[in-house]
Amino acid sequence: MELVGLAVASTALAVRARLIHNNLGKTTAKNFQPDKSMWRIFQIGFNKCGTRSLYKFFANNGVPSVHYDGGRVAGSMFRHFRRREPLIDVRYKNMSFFADMENITAAGKPVYVGPQLFRQLDREYPRSKFILNTRNREDWVRSRIAHEDGGYLRTCAEGLGLSEEKTILHWKQEWDDHHRVVLEHFSGRPKDLLVFDIDRDGPQQLVEFFRPQFRLRGRYYVHRGKTDPSLYQKAVDREASWHKKKAKKKKRCKNNTFSSSSSDSSSSSSGSSSGSSSSSSGSSSSSSGSSSSSGSSSSGSSSSDSGSSSSSSSSSSSSESDTQMEKSTVENEGETEEEKLKGAYNNLGKTTAYYDDLADKYDEVVVKDWGYKMPFEVAKLCATVLDGVHISDPQFLDLGCGSGLVAVELKKLGYTTFTGIDISQKSLNIARERGIYLRLLDGNLSQSLVPNVLPQEGMFDVLTCVGTTSYLDPEVLSHWSKLVKPGGLIVLTHKTETWIKWEPVQDQFVLDGTLEHVLTSEEMLYLPGFKSMDDRAKIYVFRRPQ
Repeated sequence: MELVGLAVASTALAVRARLIHNNLGKTTAKNFQPDKSMWRIFQIGFNKCGTRSLYKFFANNGVPSVHYDGGRVAGSMFRHFRRREPLIDVRYKNMSFFADMENITAAGKPVYVGPQLFRQLDREYPRSKFILNTRNREDWVRSRIAHEDGGYLRTCAEGLGLSEEKTILHWKQEWDDHHRVVLEHFSGRPKDLLVFDIDRDGPQQLVEFFRPQFRLRGRYYVHRGKTDPSLYQKAVDREASWHKKKAKKKKRCKNNTFSSSSSDSSSSSSGSSSGSSSSSSGSSSSSSGSSSSSGSSSSGSSSSDSGSSSSSSSSSSSSESDTQMEKSTVENEGETEEEKLKGAYNNLGKTTAYYDDLADKYDEVVVKDWGYKMPFEVAKLCATVLDGVHISDPQFLDLGCGSGLVAVELKKLGYTTFTGIDISQKSLNIARERGIYLRLLDGNLSQSLVPNVLPQEGMFDVLTCVGTTSYLDPEVLSHWSKLVKPGGLIVLTHKTETWIKWEPVQDQFVLDGTLEHVLTSEEMLYLPGFKSMDDRAKIYVFRRPQ
């Protein structure tokens, strides 16, 4: 009889949970304030990671639960976040477990509460617990590709403005970033976060983790919603097709490189046989030029020493540079320019090497050939905003200044005082030759710049960071916001793949009162002349509160 009684009670709880779920939205209250003392559980991993299995487990255990709800859970949370209201909507006020909080916006853009708002949930609901549901990343990607027979991938690609292949790469990067950030956020708080691998972990981990706040029975856990094997195989085949195309592209690039070098070698051989006297004269001239170049690039010195020691130093420097170039060429052999650029993301050594290699030809290749106009657009927008602020002789801090293009454009508009920071020494040397910057400093933007690079905070009126945030974690904003004076401006540019990661963090800083949002530009093509790269970009302007 006891067993029968328990079964009836359990069934009643499950029915109650379903009734609550089915009647969502019938309660209304304009000034609704959620009960922050309630125990809540937020599943903050991605979809296609056992979200339905977790939902059914909690719901069948009598825990009031909601799963997806046609995107309304996520949609309402983002809406409340923008309005600076409590995230949980009145219709979900009695819910204890929240799963699959995803939505496709009216513009077709996919948004996920887990990766984008978990910090805010943690802050607003201090008694909550979180589940980072996870699995093998490659299996997860294929499950997403197969979802809705490829329809989900197409929708995401259209919403993000990317090709399907680039959407896959974006997913993988988003996965890696989210796992890293969540683990960092909950570091030292093992009772607040459960990392649950749907392939390796079982119901016992759930039962033990949530005891004693929730009394759960493991028998209700069943892995549901597994991807149809035939659709999964289609996803595997599609990925294999992409890899084949990529391999062919690399092979063509390598063949073109070989043909070009063969042609250059033939031309060089022909030129060398045309006259030793002329070659000797050219060598002498080249040696003189090398000496002069060495002098001009050393810490801003304008004098050039003559003599054997200078010649030896120049020769050694040239040899070292050639060796680095040769190594870089070997490492990147067969890569397209876009692959080299993407390879520099999230890798400090590759970032430095890439821009050192590009420094001498940056204006010719990036600006002229690829149509890069972001420095011009940023300068124009800065002038517009500064006109309404009335700061006399504003002090600019140009982060990721490169060869100095932002300062060049700002100087044309009458601004004169610039400090630049970059990690590429060759780019800094070119910026130094322009004679525009008051100070040029070597610094790693992913780390705090005070006191290692800058002596103190609050030195500048305007901070610009143009074409650089792709290589950085958005958390650096916590440092950057202190580099400008109260009332100072922070001007950033993000590409498509970057603003998806940065915008939630920026919104959080605005919500916290760390920054004030001034404006966001319309989208524009990032590199209109780079035909194989269809990224778009936006400019963001923030103000440090007075």
